[in-house]
Amino acid sequence: MRVLLTGASSFTGCWFVTGLAEAGIEVVATCRRPRATYGGLSRRRLDRAAAAAAALVEGCAFGDERFMAVLAADGPFDLVCHHGADVGDFRRPDYDPLAALAANTRNAATVLERLAAGGGRGIVVTGSVFEADTGIGDAGRPAVNAYGLAKTLTWQTLRFHAGRSGLAAGRFVVPHPIGALEKPGFVGHLLQAWLAGRPAEVRHPQLVRDLVHVDFLAAAYAGFCHEVAAKGGTHSLGPSGMTGPLGLLAGRIAAEMRPRLDRPCLVAPADPPLPSDEPLVRCNADRLAPLDATWPWSRSWDRLAEFYRCGQG
Repeated sequence: MRVLLTGASSFTGCWFVTGLAEAGIEVVATCRRPRATYGGLSRRRLDRAAAAAAALVEGCAFGDERFMAVLAADGPFDLVCHHGADVGDFRRPDYDPLAALAANTRNAATVLERLAAGGGRGIVVTGSVFEADTGIGDAGRPAVNAYGLAKTLTWQTLRFHAGRSGLAAGRFVVPHPIGALEKPGFVGHLLQAWLAGRPAEVRHPQLVRDLVHVDFLAAAYAGFCHEVAAKGGTHSLGPSGMTGPLGLLAGRIAAEMRPRLDRPCLVAPADPPLPSDEPLVRCNADRLAPLDATWPWSRSWDRLAEFYRCGQG
């Protein structure tokens, strides 16, 4: 099977390229800018993706002229894996979900018509647990923010055009991935404090979230791509990992990190007011029992610890 994947320079994107390749899927990956213009974590992610992919196409975004040329000249492809998205600073008050939608779905009808004409079987769209009507959540599960709204609209638009072209459509919903090459966030805050010999403060320990090791998520993604290509129709998968209040999740991470970091890894829960712009509960709902039962979890924890122990966080 061959796929054309966007968003290879992202945290999950570089791991998805690796997971697809390890599953025997040939990947042509794309990034929006010339490779030399990437630095820091983005460059390291892109280098990882390039090492696993059959080819890396630089300066290429979904639906643009370069993308169309790759679709025509480097095909046939079984799937377009649309992982890239217009993110930017999605927390800013003037974030425009309709502008993001337009960028995410540029020339979507033409892309999918050409994919189908070349014998393609479908499109796999990466979604977010913060989209509307996904997973488990409170308050009716609306889109959590403007980015969540943009992702909701992106999926519905691409699903619509896939159906028009007779293609399968799959939505792979990402919760809160953790692992090597991750951006600063909840887990990075914990590990950096522990490596510095300090207790790690958990500001909102009562928020219920879903943390998933990114290498496990990548293996699930590869399996999902096989399923979409083989079965046709419309599919959605939201793999769930470690689910619970952040205070308890911090304790679980601490238990795994103590022997790996040789630190006490203490947790200090705080109790500020809950953020007004986030739900109390938002998690994925799909447990992947067969994969979960055989996954080498120690390796995933080792990779996470090594990333921060080497000062890469």
